[in-house]
Amino acid sequence: MIGHPLRPTLYENPVLPFDSKDWERNHVWLHKQPFALWSMALSMSLFGVSELALRLPSVILSTLMVLAIFGIGKELFGNRVGLAAAFFAAINGLLIGLAGGQWATDHVDTFFAALTAMSVYFAVRVASGERLSWAVATGVTLGLALLSKHLPALIVLPVWILLECAYARPSWGRVLTRGVIITGIAAIIFVPWQVYIHHAFPAEAAWESAYNIRHLFEPLEGHAFGAGFHLFNLRYGYGEMVYVAIAWFFFRCWRERKFEWLAIGCWLLVPLIFFTLAATKMKGYMLISSGAISIMLGLFFVQLKDTHWASPYRRWVAVTILLFLVLLPLRSWLVRPFLHTDRSPDWAGNLRKMAPSVDSKTVLFNIERPICAMFYTPATAYRRIPTEATIEGLQRDGYRVLINSQGPANVPPDVASLPGVQSIWLGNEPVYRVDSHN
Repeated sequence: MIGHPLRPTLYENPVLPFDSKDWERNHVWLHKQPFALWSMALSMSLFGVSELALRLPSVILSTLMVLAIFGIGKELFGNRVGLAAAFFAAINGLLIGLAGGQWATDHVDTFFAALTAMSVYFAVRVASGERLSWAVATGVTLGLALLSKHLPALIVLPVWILLECAYARPSWGRVLTRGVIITGIAAIIFVPWQVYIHHAFPAEAAWESAYNIRHLFEPLEGHAFGAGFHLFNLRYGYGEMVYVAIAWFFFRCWRERKFEWLAIGCWLLVPLIFFTLAATKMKGYMLISSGAISIMLGLFFVQLKDTHWASPYRRWVAVTILLFLVLLPLRSWLVRPFLHTDRSPDWAGNLRKMAPSVDSKTVLFNIERPICAMFYTPATAYRRIPTEATIEGLQRDGYRVLINSQGPANVPPDVASLPGVQSIWLGNEPVYRVDSHN
């Protein structure tokens, strides 16, 4: 996308036949919305193609997300709640792992969660003030969230309506004006890409649109889990005490009956119900509500800390809960850096060294991670073992054929001995896939 931002390609040069419906191996790639991809392309065009430049947009967005959560907590519940909520967001192991590429759908989910939180922050400012510029900012961040991972970002709109009710009895003329600004700007950002891809890539766009809908009714790609999956997995990143904090929050919400509490509850409850009803379930889906959960943890933390407990026993129970609130989420990111600690494995280093000696007329076979191989080199890479006819056809078309001798499959001797076929060794390339539910 650095060279052609309006034509997202996975296999830039698919020298072998491919299925346009297979998003893991196709040519034009529309499986996700483009904003995260554009951001990565811009970063690498400015700083060069490297892992750091690739990750930089996610690091920046996840940092801005912490600031947005602080702003929401501060505006609605005071400085101390904002600071506590920002702390819980900053130590969230799932968000940190996503920014570092340790979970599936890393960039997309980071952008989606961060931009949704930023949009909610601007929605708070819209509800609390008269400046139309906050409505513009809400619309821009909502549009970019939609352009990162589609329609669930619209949760911002009911949250904003509840926030309007929180500050005063709203003027419906004012609400309508700001609603038109927010949704209009979001549509201006989001809709043109949808129209464009259906015109430029009709087959791929139609397939992906239908595939997105199928997530609601079919457990796709092995992501079939029970109704409690999302609730059960909230402990990742937030710690097991998150359930106590959420239960306390909704009890207080029922007692307080205040719209700011309802807004935060809506931010969690609506996505939780929606994604629980959907047939396909992945851990990253509920990141859209990570801001709400962080604020709930912040509220619970401050409430426990400020409560004067009459008996020493109750005081020690409260202190123990406070410690677990902090230590359990810390556990996830203190342990994770010690897993898969080799940040420069042999196979990646060998691909980097190989890059100057290959070009777009080179095809690599028997590669465990073909997409990574195409990041490090200009060659086209495949996981499969080619047939003799495939190799001969490629050579007739002027391609150089390299086969990894230590790849995921054993190379048949008759293939390895074909004239012009070069055997390479990339080192110990581990055979595992980091997915979203390990």
